[in-house]
Amino acid sequence: MEYKGKNTSRSLKFLFQERAKWFNHFRNEDGSFVENSYIEMNIFERVFFQRINGRFESIIPDPNQIKYATLAGGKQVQGLNFAVDAFKKFASDLNNINSSGDSFKEQNHPYLLTPIVYQSYIPPENEYKYYYNKLMQDFTSYIKTNKLHSSIAQFGDFVNLFVSFLKQKGSKFPITFTGWQKSSNSNIFTSGLAFSIAPLNCGDDTKKEEFVNSGLFQNYVQTANQNGFFIMAGCPWIMVMSTDSAKTIDFSSEYDLNSKSAIKSVSFKSTYLEDISNIKYILRLYYNIYINKYNYYKDIIYNGKKTIQKNIQRQEISKEELNSQYDDLYWLLLYNEIRNIEEDMMFNKAEFEVIKKKATFFHKKLDNETALGYINDQYRFSYVYKSGGVNDYLRKRNQQPEE
Repeated sequence: MEYKGKNTSRSLKFLFQERAKWFNHFRNEDGSFVENSYIEMNIFERVFFQRINGRFESIIPDPNQIKYATLAGGKQVQGLNFAVDAFKKFASDLNNINSSGDSFKEQNHPYLLTPIVYQSYIPPENEYKYYYNKLMQDFTSYIKTNKLHSSIAQFGDFVNLFVSFLKQKGSKFPITFTGWQKSSNSNIFTSGLAFSIAPLNCGDDTKKEEFVNSGLFQNYVQTANQNGFFIMAGCPWIMVMSTDSAKTIDFSSEYDLNSKSAIKSVSFKSTYLEDISNIKYILRLYYNIYINKYNYYKDIIYNGKKTIQKNIQRQEISKEELNSQYDDLYWLLLYNEIRNIEEDMMFNKAEFEVIKKKATFFHKKLDNETALGYINDQYRFSYVYKSGGVNDYLRKRNQQPEE
């Protein structure tokens, strides 16, 4: 069967038809995979596979667990330590299998005969930094375009204006690391568990057709699976390791990670724990950049005789001044507001006020860590309840009256 779908196709009807054909390529009539070697990343509940944990919190690899290695031919590969070891063994195994039979020697496949890695781990911290720098530059342009300079007399005004900016931008433009990792700005390669063995375009089904029709493809699938990897059904040259796979422990045990829970607790960290410190850093940095460019703001005052316009110089805010003028509760409540924006205003005004009051109570009566954990708990489940996913479909079906 031929597959002609491309993301650049002008006809949506044509693209839908072609993508439906490709969707069924690895599947039985009931929609299940022909082999338990594939993973579908485009269904709702797997969009953030390995980028959220069992508590539905955004996670990133612990940088201390990232391994860098050189493959045969000098190609570099990087990722979580046990995943890199698994990929190296996969590459060696597949190379041995492909070179052992005369029929395989005749096939000079550019990617499957002697596999190398073209894409592996992308440090999410670097990608997040690039993203928020662009977002904050857009914010300063927003201030200039809308002539809002005079509304910023101090840091708190800058923050309030930024929150208004986020509300206008909507949930697709997060500022927290948590929101970024659960957005289209991130990708599976930030997990440290994904490897691409070809530099091909996932939006071009003709390339997928050529790839899967190779006589070496089944060797590739079986060898990847034997080493703990799934093949992405929508992009078959990308391999992803699952921390829930029993085969993963064969490699992680070399690092004293002998259970699924050990792998997850040691290899990853929750992003929400760093969200407030990131927000404080970003907003202070760009506030100081802003006022160094726009030193003065105009204020209208009454001097007892007449109303006059006066230029007032803005002052930079140091880290010490930031901490003394804006306490932990200020940042907690700001964080709560930002998370609600990033989750598409999932709580209405009354519900939001309840969260605000409880977070304040936990902060005053217990500690800041408890209050932060409480706020995170309110938003982490949004992933489960959003419309359009399998869980949403099952809930609606279960609510229907029996015939």
